Order: sequence, then C-alpha cells, then structure tokens
Amino acid sequence: QAEGEAAARYFLPLAIAFEDGEEERARALAPVAVSKVRQQAQIGVLADAMGDEAFCRALVGLIGQAQSLKTEGGTLRGVPGAAFATLAADVLKQALPLHRLSLSSNSVSLLGEQLFLKAYRRLQAGVSIEVEMGRHLTDVVRFDGCVPVLGSVEWVAPDGGTTTLAVLQTCVPHQGDAWGYFVDQIAHVLEAPEAGI
Repeated sequence: QAEGEAAARYFLPLAIAFEDGEEERARALAPVAVSKVRQQAQIGVLADAMGDEAFCRALVGLIGQAQSLKTEGGTLRGVPGAAFATLAADVLKQALPLHRLSLSSNSVSLLGEQLFLKAYRRLQAGVSIEVEMGRHLTDVVRFDGCVPVLGSVEWVAPDGGTTTLAVLQTCVPHQGDAWGYFVDQIAHVLEAPEAGI
C-alpha cells in the first residue's frame, strides 16, 4: 500500500476438504486449491470456496432465507430479491452440478444451468451498482430484457455500513460473453497484416 492510498479489501472464502471421507469433494476442489493441508494423519486441500458446491448452495440458501450470520467482526446477511421465490427457490431442491467460469477478476460459479453466483474479489463499501441496477430492473421496472437479479450477500460492519460480497442471478443461454468477443476482435485486428505489428 502506497502512502496516502486507502487499503484495499478483498473477499476470498476458503473451504477445506480432506481426502479421507471427502475424496470426491477434495478432488473437485483440487483445481482451485490454494494449498495442501494436514491435520494429524489426514491430508487435504485448502481451496477457493466458490469452487465448492456445498458452499455455493449455502450462500444461495442464505440469500433465499434472508438469513443473518453474526461473526466476530460484523454480520453476513442474505438479501433476496422479489424474483427469488419464483426463479430460484425450487432450483435448490435439484441436483445441480457446479461449474466455475473465469470471466474476470471476480469469481463466478454456475449451479446447473439455472443459477449464476458471482463473488466480488475486490470489495467496495456500499451497495454494488450492478446489484442496485439489477434489482431495480428486475423488481421495480420488471424489465425482461435484463438478467434477473435474485439476491445478494452483504457484509454489515458494526457501524452499520454495508459491502456487497456476492450477487445471484439467473443463467441466460448465450453463445459467449462480451469479454471473449472483445478479446477475439482485438486479436483479429492485431493479426491483420495492415496492423504493422
């Protein structure tokens, strides 16, 4: 941190799975492992929890039930949107395979083909503009041309200030994403003979 700069805050939930008794879960977490861990004779992995189906389901459940979990430094709070009950409540009763996406600096997990859960890595105090706009378009205007925002997870500090940690949306079938399209277009421009590079 340079002098005069505000400290940056990051969100990285972690999960531990041991090979004995949780082999399948430990194997699923291996691609997002941060470190190997050991507890006496047990060996396991410490990994990004956004790659853990149980953790992602718990976050979605926290949102759907509007739960608050008190912790040592504040409160974790699930905030469901009006569309949660109709678009996500029954989805959690299904077997939903977890898929990780590498779209940006944030962490994105898909639960089946229905739910899109994005955890923000670098945190900004206050309500996320993405969540605020999405909620307005989904819950107030009921604009069907946007991806519905189903809810969010917030961190509430002891002074009452909030920070958005994650947003839950529905999945929308598509052929790609804007970032991939942009990268492809730049690559085509740079590969063209007239680019002179």
